[in-house]
Amino acid sequence: MPVMKGLLAPQNTFLDTIA
Repeated sequence: MPVMKGLLAPQNTFLDTIA
């Protein structure tokens, strides 16, 4: 879930959204 990773690491959210 991109949202969960976004809370822990905003930078990972961007990459997770693209992936």
